[in-house]
Amino acid sequence: MTAVKEKLIYVKRFRHDLQEPGWEESFNVPLEEPATVLQALQYVYKNLDPTIAFEYSCRYAKCGICGVEVNGRPILACTAFLKDKETVLAPLSNLPVIRDLVVDRSPLEKLLQDEEIYFKGADLEKSSVYEKAHEGNYFKPVKIPPGLETLLGCFECLCCHAACSKLDPSGRSLAQFAGPYIFLKLAQLNLDPRDRKDRKAQARRLGIEDCSDCRRCYCPQGIPIYRLAIEPLLR
Repeated sequence: MTAVKEKLIYVKRFRHDLQEPGWEESFNVPLEEPATVLQALQYVYKNLDPTIAFEYSCRYAKCGICGVEVNGRPILACTAFLKDKETVLAPLSNLPVIRDLVVDRSPLEKLLQDEEIYFKGADLEKSSVYEKAHEGNYFKPVKIPPGLETLLGCFECLCCHAACSKLDPSGRSLAQFAGPYIFLKLAQLNLDPRDRKDRKAQARRLGIEDCSDCRRCYCPQGIPIYRLAIEPLLR
């Protein structure tokens, strides 16, 4: 029979409508071990406080929505286990807080759109990358360069962005220093043989040179961001 143990979690909370600074609230959570942070939050929502705000979707480390900080470390709530008797939960750093553990991703989404950080192919009629087949169809097998498949494993949890010590939301803007998540997206495009923009120049304009003396990029899924993304863009 699985033992039920009570854990104490502290949740850093925030609401715009209360016109007051954020506060910390504690909850005693009895759960069968092993229990994840997400299971603890679900228990709080269902049994203790239905006003607590947090996000999740897939519950098995594929969607990246449930990113939170657990005892100061950015991680996915669905994969983080309650190991300590007391655990402090906070929203991801370096992002505006909407409510409690829910952060606003729109500044990064806007930057992706404004800077066209998405696939930009060439005109199919003029490109030598594609071969014309019958009836106006174009195709050519694309060989995946080394490292690209690993970088494509990013599911945009933004934990790397939260862990970056170079970001300062109260100081320079994302357009001045975009951070590791944006640089990883640029590295994906830089390795894509179909993409036609100069992603290295774009990365320099977005401040990647500030990463050259850091090399402490963090990914909860183990993607070596500096080695596979930052370093190739700096070269």
